[in-house]
Amino acid sequence: MSANLRIKVTFGKPGGERFLGPGVIELLKQLQTEPSLARAANKMNMSYSKATKIVNRLESEFNTPILNRAHGGHSRDGSSLTQFAVELIEEWDKFEKVVMDVATPLADEFTKRIGLE
Repeated sequence: MSANLRIKVTFGKPGGERFLGPGVIELLKQLQTEPSLARAANKMNMSYSKATKIVNRLESEFNTPILNRAHGGHSRDGSSLTQFAVELIEEWDKFEKVVMDVATPLADEFTKRIGLE
């Protein structure tokens, strides 16, 4: 039954808004292949303004840049992730794997005890 286990972990300050979770990481992953915040947001069916707020909140919480921004110009190089953002994605993926590795056997035990095998 644990194959259906879904866990959503988010981080935020007590009493404050969440600033880190799977949606944020997905936006950053989109930016790894799409050097435009607007296009990355569009791929996620997210507004550009929401994506901008997410990136700005993340930069504020970590007090470090998330994007190397390149505006306009004839080359229109767009934005790229900072090394910090790349490492944040890597650490998130490791964290998420550990959470699932711990939670899956617990979920298996739980579903057996309640008869949902």
